[in-house]
Amino acid sequence: MTPITPTIGRDSRVLSSKPFRPRKGHRKSRNGCDACKRRKKKCDESASGCSGCLDRKIICHYSGPATPSRGGQLKPLPSPSAFVTSNGLHGLNSEETELFHHFNTQTLATLGSLSVQEVIASSLAAALDLDFLKHAACALSASHMICLSDRQDLACKYHLDRALFIFRQRLSSPITATQVDAVLTSCVLLNMIAFSNGHHRPENSWLFTSTSDLQWLTVQAGLRTIMSDVRHVLKDSSWATVYTKDAHEFRGTFRASFDEDILGLEDVPPDLKKVFGIEQHSNPKTNAYYTTLHTLVPLLTKNRTEKSLTRLMTVVHRFTPGLYQLLRMRDERALLLLAYWLGLMSEVHLWWISYRAQSECFACCRYLDVHGDDSIRALLAFPANQCGYQIGKEEEKLESVWASQPAYGK
Repeated sequence: MTPITPTIGRDSRVLSSKPFRPRKGHRKSRNGCDACKRRKKKCDESASGCSGCLDRKIICHYSGPATPSRGGQLKPLPSPSAFVTSNGLHGLNSEETELFHHFNTQTLATLGSLSVQEVIASSLAAALDLDFLKHAACALSASHMICLSDRQDLACKYHLDRALFIFRQRLSSPITATQVDAVLTSCVLLNMIAFSNGHHRPENSWLFTSTSDLQWLTVQAGLRTIMSDVRHVLKDSSWATVYTKDAHEFRGTFRASFDEDILGLEDVPPDLKKVFGIEQHSNPKTNAYYTTLHTLVPLLTKNRTEKSLTRLMTVVHRFTPGLYQLLRMRDERALLLLAYWLGLMSEVHLWWISYRAQSECFACCRYLDVHGDDSIRALLAFPANQCGYQIGKEEEKLESVWASQPAYGK
């Protein structure tokens, strides 16, 4: 029998004389941003925002650093969304399923530090059958979709109304240890919705209307009230861990991060002391600005990298009823405190914070530039720089000045 030999044509490469060269090894990075990971694209891992996110005009967010495994190799941290998806999404209709898919894949990664994401995700996984929590998550997801697509969506209003209605009913009865995380998580999500507004403009600020609608701000105080009500079971809550880790304002036995005797005033700059009337024997009962200044000053004087969103939100959680009343009266010193806080919040590049903080900070600076006295205007440099307002241009129309600013929050 004649042996069969392979025919070597011009396209055959089986007998190529070229030596085999193995592919050069390379280290695969797992530290890319969340958006690039979802799209399975290479990320340039730029700290100020990767080029992929900048091109798509979306928030660039990194969930957190990698952690060392037993073998010394770096492995990625587990995704917080796994807490939710591992339990399934039983009992949701098609619209709610779509909203939760968006929440898991996009919204969750934009809600703060990794520890905050993990508490939110674990609370949802453990108590998704609680309607107030389910509707709050759906409403926030819908709000995020509105911000990304620049469109209106009735789903957000429906789920928000349902969440608020059921949540108020739940708060009418005592909160047990088994539900404290779900209640606090719902409150946090509702606060985020209230603050988010991707279409807000300075000329629409409460400062330039007759209604003085501060609901986007006053609702933030609800978390402090609820935490005070559940203080007896709060030490067993996952949120207690978040405030311990991020805010470092728990000492010895458990105490809430909103206690008013934790920070000192030794580092208050002299010009701030003078404007706000802070003297040696000043205290929250004798000075309406004291408590807010008490919390705000360390954030202004310490290294910016030491701040966390938890610390920044603690400032507004400690706004007193007296300060809110002064704000409604357009008190210049109260507005200056608000402008400084909004200026700090403007550094947090998350969709539900950026646009509102920038816009309202701009409105405060404009109002104080026009109506404030010399001592107030002398302290406007920081918030004005944070939001892009140019002091002394009060003769220009507010709309035209803001129109020259870059778009935030998308």
